[in-house]
Amino acid sequence: MTPNPDLPATRAAAVRAPHLVLPGLAVDDLWLAADGAVVAVLTGSDSTGTGSVLFLDTATGAERGAIPVGPGEVAVVSAEWTAVAGQENHAGEVVVRRTLTGEFVAQLNPHGPGGVHALALADRGDLGASIGEDGEVALWQPANGAVFATLRPTDEVDLECCTLTFSPNGRVLAVRTGPDALELWTTSPRRFLEVLPETGLPVFSPDGRWVAAAGAAIRLYDLHGLLEPEALLGRGPLAFTPDGALMVAVTPDGSTEIWRTDPPQPATHLRGRHPRLSPDGRAIAVVATESEILLAEPATGRTTARLTGIRGEVQSLTVGPAGSVVVAACSDAAIRVWRTDTA
Repeated sequence: MTPNPDLPATRAAAVRAPHLVLPGLAVDDLWLAADGAVVAVLTGSDSTGTGSVLFLDTATGAERGAIPVGPGEVAVVSAEWTAVAGQENHAGEVVVRRTLTGEFVAQLNPHGPGGVHALALADRGDLGASIGEDGEVALWQPANGAVFATLRPTDEVDLECCTLTFSPNGRVLAVRTGPDALELWTTSPRRFLEVLPETGLPVFSPDGRWVAAAGAAIRLYDLHGLLEPEALLGRGPLAFTPDGALMVAVTPDGSTEIWRTDPPQPATHLRGRHPRLSPDGRAIAVVATESEILLAEPATGRTTARLTGIRGEVQSLTVGPAGSVVVAACSDAAIRVWRTDTA
């Protein structure tokens, strides 16, 4: 194996094989619970066009629950709720179920006839948002399906590319209205803030101060003043540490750059792909080679664990608190789980 000069090694870095290998799962995306105990697996469609959200125990691999996702439907998952809506040839309905159990909670139709073209849930649990055929943004409560407000974007919404993204605290909602336009709205009080001329998906810092998006470069906006953004070299921001002090981004060559945000300056460079940050900001995982994932400390780049046993290309990756659990979906239709919190 070729050494990776940009990931500082340490004699304490443990080499770990997968704790679990779960075969036979074609995966579109992964979502890991905040405590790392359960992973939500968004599976690909079968021959009938039907997929599902499976909730699997990361310690045993046992199925904890499942939610069906029908043809033409999209699902979003948060700690408390999972919402499913039809994008095409549907009556505009959104169905909310409890994450893990799949228990039915509410059904709403915030837009009337037609599909739901974008869907989002706030991490804090009390806000959902959707865009319908009318191009308007509905705000609703997942717990009971009550629609309590409608936002009318300042520009016409392109339904082919529209997206919705909440800040982690739910106070700001980013609405993609076109290929190169993001509108920022506050949710309480509900008011329009700014249009950002950005093409990439927005990423908010958990402390509410920063939002970053990528076009030709990454642009970092300070929401405390919405001053002219800082332009940083890279293809896309991926995550912020909880205090907003560090931002993880992908460089033009596909490797990983960790930036300090105030003032913006490089902190650490990691020659690994598909970086994923743990929710507490204490660990970062990168795909270092065809057979190995490395865990490192974001602030220093020091390697803390080497995770082996990969077969095929890593297609989705997620990390638990302090890197205690790492889950990867690979092109061999298997999910691999590593636990670094056990001997």
